[in-house]
Amino acid sequence: MASLVRKLQRQLRALIKFQDLLKAIKFVSGATLATLRGEISSRYDALHSIAPLFNADYMSQDYNTALVVSITDDRGCCGPHNNNVIHGTSKLVSYLEENNKQVSLYCIGKKGAYAIKKKFPNYLRGYLFNFKDVKFNIDVCYLIINKLYSFSCDRIFFVFNRFISTQLQKVLCYEVNSFMDFLNVSMLRLNEKNKYSLFFSSLLKSSAPSLQTLYDFSVSLMLCDALSDNKYSFLAGRFSAMDLAVRNVGTLIEELTIVYNKARQDEITIDLNEIITCKEAISSDEQPEIPFSLLFSAKRAQRTGI
Repeated sequence: MASLVRKLQRQLRALIKFQDLLKAIKFVSGATLATLRGEISSRYDALHSIAPLFNADYMSQDYNTALVVSITDDRGCCGPHNNNVIHGTSKLVSYLEENNKQVSLYCIGKKGAYAIKKKFPNYLRGYLFNFKDVKFNIDVCYLIINKLYSFSCDRIFFVFNRFISTQLQKVLCYEVNSFMDFLNVSMLRLNEKNKYSLFFSSLLKSSAPSLQTLYDFSVSLMLCDALSDNKYSFLAGRFSAMDLAVRNVGTLIEELTIVYNKARQDEITIDLNEIITCKEAISSDEQPEIPFSLLFSAKRAQRTGI
């Protein structure tokens, strides 16, 4: 019984330490997310200017090769976050295969790359890792885009988690067409004679190098938004996961505390019963004392012959 109590006590202490660790991770994630609140509120400002350039309704569906870029994370407690992105990537790959597209995969994050390689061993072309402390900006994303251009694809898809709230993150996909299709979309929208026609008219009057620069800048901006939003989603997902884990461990601690107290009380009861039993056994083995007055009377009667 004593060994059981010690075992339960060790388990209880371990759970309490584990709960403290989960609380620390939760607070760090919440604090980091709070510092990024300004960036989250202004994340759409830059995309509003380039959104008309990449409207999927005007893109040509006559393409052959597609590169799917899955954006995952390599930090701890990111399993559910990466699983959502990988699940979205699998659905997109299935859709492209059904439409007879030649698919290639590139993953940002080593953990996600390992998972994708198991599911699609023939599609993975490479992966990027050791970027968790990098601040994503246009320069960094432009370098990544130049790497992606080396795969010679007609369409690029960025799959990532969109931050909605600390309790909700949603898998989204940015679709990026080729530069030639980008020019064709601009010509098509120029003839619409709507509020965007003046924008596309001034755009097409630019030189070809300027248009290429604008295209590269826009694609880099979309990747930067996807990487940043994926980071927000990871922090929110970690915060929610740690909050749930703290509550679950708290429930286990309460249940184990009840079991521990019951086992400890049983051990105390057994010890008390053993002490009382031993005391009674010792008392029963002692010879009863004969009072001195009775002993004197017996000797006197023996001498006198009474």
